[in-house]
Amino acid sequence: DYSDYSDPSKAGEYKLPERTFLLAIPPNSKVQINIIESKEELINNVIPELNPKSKGTQITRSSVKPLLDITHYTWFRNYYCAVLRLNDISFNDLTSQLVIHKEIKFEVKISGNINISSVSPIPPEDNEIKDMIINSNMAGQFRGKPQFVLNDTTGSWFNYSQPYIKVGTAGEGLFRITKNDLINLGIDP
Repeated sequence: DYSDYSDPSKAGEYKLPERTFLLAIPPNSKVQINIIESKEELINNVIPELNPKSKGTQITRSSVKPLLDITHYTWFRNYYCAVLRLNDISFNDLTSQLVIHKEIKFEVKISGNINISSVSPIPPEDNEIKDMIINSNMAGQFRGKPQFVLNDTTGSWFNYSQPYIKVGTAGEGLFRITKNDLINLGIDP
């Protein structure tokens, strides 16, 4: 039973694990994934639980998904990445078998604007993300700068005639500050 894999957005589908990985690639390129090899372990006469369904939701038990697919592309810090979803456990409705894929080998074909200098690992200043990118041993060569970041160098957003407050935090993260929080601190918003 994979009860930890409940997903309300997949009502009526089997509760089966899926894992997500980041694959660093050259900025603004695309990839094609091909499975080269996969060993299967079959478990007979099992039926996984279904995700809870809400009123009026159709049950879609057949959950044939690709073993490995690309869900989208994104920037993760200074690395352009393909987001890969691994569906290494699947269920066959007809035979009541759970299929567990092991020792999966795949190849990656890159297309698009490719400028690769030499294979290099993630530089020391990015060491904390080594476990997040599956090809971190060669991701350093793909390091880039996201194109969608806009820097306001004009200072036109800042009105010098108005008061501003700088809020410090104890750590990195998102924090919600409500109007009542400001009032409780003696600040008139």
